[in-house]
Formats: sequence, C-alpha cells, structure tokens
Amino acid sequence: MGSRHDCFQRCRRIARACRNALPSECTEARGRGARDPALPSPGWTQVEIRIEKTFRFADYYRTMAFVNAVASIAHREDHHPDLAVALRPLRRRLVDAQRRWRHVERRYLRGQDRRRRRGVTRLAPPAAPAPGILESGLVTASRRRHYAVLLDTGEIVECVLKGRNTTLACGDRVQVARMAGGGSIESVDPRTTLFYRSDEFREKLIAANVTQVIGVVAPDIAVDEELVNRWIIGAEAQGCRFVLAANKSDQQGYAAFLARLQPFAALGYAVVPLSAQRDTSPLLPLLRGERTVLIGQSGMGKTTILNAIAPHAQAKTATISEALSTGRHTTSQSTLYPLPESDGGGWIVDSPGLKVFGLAHVAPETIEEAFVEIRPLLGHCRFRDCRHDREPGCAVWQAVDAGKVAPHRVALMQRLVRESQAARVPGR
Repeated sequence: MGSRHDCFQRCRRIARACRNALPSECTEARGRGARDPALPSPGWTQVEIRIEKTFRFADYYRTMAFVNAVASIAHREDHHPDLAVALRPLRRRLVDAQRRWRHVERRYLRGQDRRRRRGVTRLAPPAAPAPGILESGLVTASRRRHYAVLLDTGEIVECVLKGRNTTLACGDRVQVARMAGGGSIESVDPRTTLFYRSDEFREKLIAANVTQVIGVVAPDIAVDEELVNRWIIGAEAQGCRFVLAANKSDQQGYAAFLARLQPFAALGYAVVPLSAQRDTSPLLPLLRGERTVLIGQSGMGKTTILNAIAPHAQAKTATISEALSTGRHTTSQSTLYPLPESDGGGWIVDSPGLKVFGLAHVAPETIEEAFVEIRPLLGHCRFRDCRHDREPGCAVWQAVDAGKVAPHRVALMQRLVRESQAARVPGR
C-alpha cells in the first residue's frame, strides 16, 4: 500500500484529466470529512485514507462518460489500492409536463429525492481471459444479436456476435472468446447445411448443420399440402432426410387423415403415426445420432413431441384456439436441445409455427432436382432447354400422361421455378 502523498499525487492527475475532458460539466461537490488544502479543486475530499469524488452532470450520458474516463485512468495507474471513485446514482425519474421527457437531473439539482450516500466502491479491473484462447461451442438459441452457446465443456454462455454481416442459426458451430459477463463470437465454422425460408426481400434462418427435417401435421388443424411439399423441397435442396410425423393419432377421423398422407409415402418419405401425449416411441429410432429440426404449423404439437422426447427441455405449450381452430404461436424462437447419449446422441431444434415457406433462395435447377419423381426424367426431354411446360417431347409431361407423376406436383415445380427466377431479376 502506498503512502498518502502518492495517493494525493494520483488524485491530482485524475482530477486534472477530468477537468480537461469536461471542464464545464463538473459542479462543486460536498463531501464528508475535512477538506485537505493539498487536494486539487473542485470537489475532492478526503475520507480517511481513501479519496472520494461526487459529481453531477446535465444528463446521464455525460455522467457515464465521466465514470468511464475516471475508470480508464484508474486502471492505467495500475489500480492503486488507496484510490476509489464513487458515483452517486440518480434514481427517481421525473416527467417534464411540456416535453414529456424524463429528467432525473433536474429533480436532483432541485434537492428533491436525494438519497443517503453510499459507501465508496472500489474499481476492480475485470478478469480478462488469456488472449488468443478460443472455445468451441454450439448455438442453442438466438435473440437478435445475442446467442446462447453450449460450449464443449458443457457450460452455456451468453454471447454477442461481432459485426453485422453475419447471421447465426441454431446448430451453428462457433468459436467463442471469453469476456466480462459472457462471451464474444469470434468466428463461425463452415456449415454443412442451412435450412431456412425466404422470399424476394428477406430470409428467416431456422437451423444450421441439420441432417433431418421432421414435418409435423395433425388432423384437428387444416393441413396445407402445398406447404408440406415446400418443406420437402427445402429439405431435398439441402440434402436432408425428410420425415412426416402424423401427430394426434388418438383424434377422431385419424384414419381418413392418414389416408390423405399416402401420396407422400408413395414418393418414398416416411410417414410416422404417433401421439405426442401418449406414445412417441415410433419416432425415436429416426432421431438416433441425427441433427433434427421440427417444423410445422402452430398447434400441430411440435413442442409437445419435444417435451416427450427430451423431458429436460420443459418447453412451454398451449392448447389450440377453439374459436379459430389454429395454434396460439407459443414458441416464438428456434431453440436447440441436445439428446441424451444413451439414446444415440444428436440434437433436436424446436421452431416456431409457420404458415408460409418461401423458397426464393433455391436455384431453379435445384428446385427441379428436388422433386424425387421428376429427377430421373431431367435431361431426357426432346429439347435441351425444355421448361416442362407442354413442349413437344417433354419427358415430364409424358410421365404425367402415363400417370407416373401427379399434375399438381409439376404445377408446383413450375410455380417455384418462376418465383426463384423472379427473385434473381437484377434490381429487385
């Protein structure tokens, strides 16, 4: 511990720097204890061996600028143990009757609502991690620019993402640097897949690095079959396996509902009957070792299936609206949950309910190849640049006439190709 003279010398340097930085903002402060003539003016008082400074400013931002300036100087001086700076907080808020603005400073300077002075708080330098050390982790949740990252050590850290040109999704592998209060995402590992939806103007990421997409449907909510087809195309475009989970098998009319799904089973996609509230075991073998995302309209039971598969998730659920026969949008953001290693490992992502699924980001040629029954016919048309729009010798329409390809699937393919081409027009 240094002498009192050394403490005074450090105090003079801080006071001189503060007066130079903000000469007109500081006001005379009234401190407790006797005034020491050796201390610089204004506002410095001696409190036992420590030095204390009270100050007032015209607004909150100048107050914080002063605090940051003093803290920076104190750390630059190697944080002398005898030196401390205390800020008298302004608590109450006052609304100006004319401007409707809040003015704590005006009320404080009038002498109103002044609180008892608190003890001096020492400025301790934050514990910084060793430079250059990065930790690998998995993004499990996101909210704007803040992300929850599950580190390989099992610890969950709240992180911020540097820069604004990168957007992350659940399932992204990232490199994290520790910082005070959490972490900073320094880099993102290359993705193997990215499942998301988009239109001509914007896109919405759902999950990254997935290997399987499970679409959830139920008989008590109207199912949009074109929406299901769009999920399939989105999964095929990323090389992911698609599974259709037919939930709520205990509902009336389930047999007729299951018959409506047979065309998807005829295309080679697994249709799994189950009841999220009774038995989800038919779905478990498909989850082992896979990185899965659950998608579907609101009210289909995605989160209920998740809670049955991963009880530790304890995600919030709600019943469907009886008046509208629709879900209540209980899930508001995608969240990733690791699955137990005893069940084969992997993870599962619960996503918010969706009513539309745009595929403007998928290239036209990729869309055509994503239709599994049309894929073998590509390149066998009479014309090399055939658009499959009733041109002579079109192999696709020959298959339609033979009953091998459903006409509505070809119509959907043409519509998606037009949407993709329109999104790629320069200037849009």
